[in-house]
Amino acid sequence: MTNLSDLFPAGAGKQVSFTASGNVTSSGKPVILNSDGTVSEVGLSAAALDSVEGEFNDYSSSGANTNDTSSVRAVYNPDQDRVYFFWHYSSQIWYSSGTYNGTSWSFTSAVNSTVACSTAVGLNIDVAYDSSEQKGIIVWEDGTGYASRSVRAALLTFSSGTVTWVDAGTQIDYYSLLPSVASDNNGTFMVFWEYYPFNEANVTKGTISGSSVTYQSRVAVNSNGGYYSQYPAIYVAEKSRYLVQTHNSSGGVVCSVIEDNAGTTPTVQSNTNITNLTRSEAKSIAYDASAETIMVFAENGSTYPTVQACTFTGTNNAVTQVGSAVVLKSASVANQLYSLKSQYNSDAAQTFVTLSFSSTSTPSQYLVLSGTTPTISVSATDLYSDTTNTFQDLTAGPTGTGRTYIAVYGSQTSGNFVANDGYAQTYTMPVTNVTASNFLGISDAAISSASSGNITIKGGIASTGLSSLTPASDYYVQDDGTITTVSSDVKAGKALSATAINLEYQS
Repeated sequence: MTNLSDLFPAGAGKQVSFTASGNVTSSGKPVILNSDGTVSEVGLSAAALDSVEGEFNDYSSSGANTNDTSSVRAVYNPDQDRVYFFWHYSSQIWYSSGTYNGTSWSFTSAVNSTVACSTAVGLNIDVAYDSSEQKGIIVWEDGTGYASRSVRAALLTFSSGTVTWVDAGTQIDYYSLLPSVASDNNGTFMVFWEYYPFNEANVTKGTISGSSVTYQSRVAVNSNGGYYSQYPAIYVAEKSRYLVQTHNSSGGVVCSVIEDNAGTTPTVQSNTNITNLTRSEAKSIAYDASAETIMVFAENGSTYPTVQACTFTGTNNAVTQVGSAVVLKSASVANQLYSLKSQYNSDAAQTFVTLSFSSTSTPSQYLVLSGTTPTISVSATDLYSDTTNTFQDLTAGPTGTGRTYIAVYGSQTSGNFVANDGYAQTYTMPVTNVTASNFLGISDAAISSASSGNITIKGGIASTGLSSLTPASDYYVQDDGTITTVSSDVKAGKALSATAINLEYQS
């Protein structure tokens, strides 16, 4: 059953008895129709950080140290509902993968891909996934080029936990360092990297066609990019733009906007200095699509992890700071890319952030941000109980679950995260269960789970358990199960009186 019109025609009877899945706590509660024909009260799921759920790399078995210069990467493959983990050890790239069923992980064994990778200090690997092409894009330093460091990019295919390099990789430039990659999920991606002779941020565009890639010439993003620096980048589908964090010559942070041009090199639309943030390795960037807000993460002058909210348009590409910078934690963050990671979750319209600190007595922590300010909705909380900070990478989970997957490098000789091993955790954000198509109606009374009770369905008039309504006003169901006049995707109906709503039928 995919639509309520399959069950009830327009103008159907007012009250129908249903069996509840979970408690319906009282009368006047909006309910949804589940796929099995039961009903549930509208509400948000509970936020939860799982305990240590699994080990994607056991150093004692694989012989591959997950901590080789902290190049740990995680990427979610939605076509397989599987997370792939990449790291490099002893001049080669390793990988493993895992699936998560909501309570536990199942992992494949670690595999040495035998692909050569530089052992220079820094995050030398990045990975993205393109669902339209069902291929991954991996970028890495291959151990050749200037000072044995130059960037290569290659396509990946995935099959039940196995990763195949489609090609040996294209050298982006002889003088290229520290790559990152972002995909538009429609066959095009951008590789951001440091052009060593001038220490500037550059971008190279790749277009996927079957099993091959066409690369455009490099474009300088910001001539004052940095010095041995990686540039975190994302693609904003709502604005058809790439965002990348670069640097200026004064040691400040820059938010750069890149536009794709079909068949030609990309265009750098703007470079905007972000005040109150300082240049460091600790940096990240995210886009809150619900609040239409860019979140630029870096250190402030006190070396504390800080976020500055910004807005931009897809027409003139102007980036504008919104409000003051927000300090995430009054403690010095470690000066490494792994120490500050962010991942927006569209299901919950919130951004999950992980932090690692310069003090080895402070465990890594997480927090949650939302809104245009942004607001810290979950304050800094220990990611685990050990007393040494560690490394993380983040990737979004399946749509509709609110999950963010966390790759963690073990930094302890004992405790939760054993040294050199790789672990996976999951943070689940609150997600609503209501949609415009599954909203059924309003409860006439409390219903215990597995018991039956009446629901006033759409097309009827609900007049039990409601109060303080404004007659003739439209009312909407909110994600948390409240009914208000604030517009949402789920319309309840129009108030007929202070205690009654005409549940207007909408298929």
